[in-house]
Amino acid sequence: MYSLWCFNNITLVFDNEAIYNICQRNLHIAKPDVNNINRLIAKVISSVTAPFRFDGEFHTNLNELQASLIPFPSLQFITTGMSPIVSKMDATTTLNDVQTITNECLNPTNWLVHYDSFNPINDKYLSIMLNYRGNITSKE
Repeated sequence: MYSLWCFNNITLVFDNEAIYNICQRNLHIAKPDVNNINRLIAKVISSVTAPFRFDGEFHTNLNELQASLIPFPSLQFITTGMSPIVSKMDATTTLNDVQTITNECLNPTNWLVHYDSFNPINDKYLSIMLNYRGNITSKE
């Protein structure tokens, strides 16, 4: 089952099964419930809307986000990913450097929607936006 969250003309696509698998694999929850799935969706929505809610270098609005991310008006469905997604048990041993977080965000296993035929090596991304929370410099 797919869930759609619409902002203006931007649609974030969420797949319950993909999120369920992330909860089992990364968070070690044997039987994730609706609260576990909704918590991950809420984190994504919070991250996507953070630049609109807080002052900073990337203070913008939804129209600017759509103009910069979506090259064609008919391509309004955005795939979301998140990193790090780790349980409290694994939090102390997980690497949180910029390269690791970036690689995990672009890894289809961390996407909140599953595509059967997507191959990250052979297929192309039309555009990518990564939001980092915390003190990150461009040199990292």
